[in-house]
Amino acid sequence: MTGDQPGLLSEDEYGRVVRHGRVLDSPVQVDGYDHEGRRRVALDLPHGVTPENLLRSHGWEPGAPLAAERSLGDPHAVVLSYAVRPRPEGPEPLPVVTTPVDAGVELDPDEPPLVRTRVAAYAVVVGPLGVLLAEASDRTNAAGAWGLPGGGVEPGEDPAAAVVREVWEETGQDITRPRLVAVRSHHWIGLSPKGVLEDFQAVRLVYRAELMGGTPVVVHDRDGTTASAAWVPGDAVRGEELRLAPAWADLADLLPPDPPPPG
Repeated sequence: MTGDQPGLLSEDEYGRVVRHGRVLDSPVQVDGYDHEGRRRVALDLPHGVTPENLLRSHGWEPGAPLAAERSLGDPHAVVLSYAVRPRPEGPEPLPVVTTPVDAGVELDPDEPPLVRTRVAAYAVVVGPLGVLLAEASDRTNAAGAWGLPGGGVEPGEDPAAAVVREVWEETGQDITRPRLVAVRSHHWIGLSPKGVLEDFQAVRLVYRAELMGGTPVVVHDRDGTTASAAWVPGDAVRGEELRLAPAWADLADLLPPDPPPPG
């Protein structure tokens, strides 16, 4: 999560958060395509709602995510495309959930948190030494825990280009051919690294990518949210001994299947 001193933040005419003239929020549009490739639905993602639940609430059952692209009409917006099919049972009401609040945070009804939506891109990269992972720094609320390398998509940046850039910044590894395989959405209230109370939704785009060559692991972005990076054996990721960040509790499910034994 990112933030800044409250006095340096403002909103634009669309209600999006601005810092030093830069839009921080990433509006998300969710599109659904049928088996013939026709777009059947286009929806703006409300804050705190997952893309899958949004589609179901309009009568469409989501399948695999197909793509994440920049909107042609808004350089700050991201369009998520899904394969969809009609739900025989019709629309499903959006679930009523209580927004989690980080430990130690006390809410004041007279000072509501800043509402933020951030789109970030992460990569599942598997090499001869295992799975490429990043350890969260003490600038996060999960210091010492491990997860996928990645980070925020910059305004106007293509999400696939963002994951290539972020993996290099956090691990020093060059990757190629990123392919979107999952979208994860998490919503909570907590303090940003700079102490701003935020009602925060993270929309995480998860790609599988191929490693180009191989160089020593190094964190180039030393002042960011990554403390270290490493190749971790797949068995450790699938087991219980590795401390995973809460956002990546299902990390084992995102790994590609092991190749069959020879012979």
